[in-house]
Amino acid sequence: NLIFFSDLLKELNVKGTAYCVASLAKKERAVFEEASKNPFLEIASHTYTHANLESPRVSLKREIDESKLLLEK
Repeated sequence: NLIFFSDLLKELNVKGTAYCVASLAKKERAVFEEASKNPFLEIASHTYTHANLESPRVSLKREIDESKLLLEK
């Protein structure tokens, strides 16, 4: 879907943002690398694992920090 969205933005000549669960960037590295080359596409974070941030077992700091590091890479 990320590549489809990226291609659609190019085709329509509009800018857009894809909010992505960052852990997917590990699994689909080539997809993210390809999509990140599109000047019309901004890839933004939708947390690291898409965990319930209200859960006391979830580290909000980890969700934010890991997501930022991975997507910037």
